Order: sequence, then C-alpha cells, then structure tokens
Amino acid sequence: MGGMIGRIEYTRSPGTTLMVLRRGVPAALTKLGQRWHRGTLRKHFTPAGAREYGYQRRTRKYRKAKLKKLGHNRPLVYTGQLMRALTGSYVITTTKRAMRLRMKPPHYFWKYKKSPHFQPIIKAEEVLAVSQAEIDKMAKWLHWELTRRMNSARKRETRVIR
Repeated sequence: MGGMIGRIEYTRSPGTTLMVLRRGVPAALTKLGQRWHRGTLRKHFTPAGAREYGYQRRTRKYRKAKLKKLGHNRPLVYTGQLMRALTGSYVITTTKRAMRLRMKPPHYFWKYKKSPHFQPIIKAEEVLAVSQAEIDKMAKWLHWELTRRMNSARKRETRVIR
C-alpha cells in the first residue's frame, strides 16, 4: 500500500494567531493602562468629570471659601497635592487576563470625617469612578488593538502531512 504525502500552507495558522493573542493581551492591557492614566484620569479633576462621574456635592460654604482663597472650584483640587501625586508616577503590572495600575496618593486620600449627621466624601471612590461610556470606549479600543496585533502576524507556516 502506498503512502500519501501532502502539504498544507497556512498564511495565518491558528497556532500562530493564538500565540500572538496570548502575547498581545498583556501588552495591550499595559497600553490601555497608560492611556487611562494619561488621558482619562486627568478628566477627574475637571468640572465636566465631576458631573460625569457623579461626585458628591460639596457644601456651599466650602465652595465659596475655595473660590475666594484659590480662585477656582475644580473638583478634588485644593492644594494640588492629590492631582500631582496621582498624575505623576505609576506602576502597571499585567497578567494574562488582568491589569493593575498603582499610584501613590497622599496620606489623606483614604481618610474622611465620620459623622452621623452627614454622608462622608470618599475621594478614593470619586477618583476611581469610571463611566459606562468610558468602559465601552476602552473595550472598543482593546478589541481594535488585539485585532491589529493578530492581523499583523503574517507568519507563513508549512506543515507536511504523511
């Protein structure tokens, strides 16, 4: 009985595409974290960001004193220490499926007055808030980036079947 030898040539083999995807996810997540830190985080310190993320309303007395003393009413900005600390240095770590962005906030970031008479303002929740529109935008960008990475893998693979 005779043997049969065949040759199959893949332009983008499934193995190569899967390999590019596995390598591309952490790289794309790192890039996404950088984009969020450079762009989206800065919006948190603007009045438009306060409306979009639903920041807790500050008292009239506080807003009036801030405007008189500093000449502005930008949210989360009084001395500017918080904004400088968060928009400054950061560390991004990624795994196969997740990305973590670490920033070093000032010591008062997690502290807030506890009183039975009013709802405390938790700055950490306000800074970390993400709108649904941003989630959709980030997911769309991540999909585009991974698709671009997989399409750029044009490695030709030849397999001989006996």
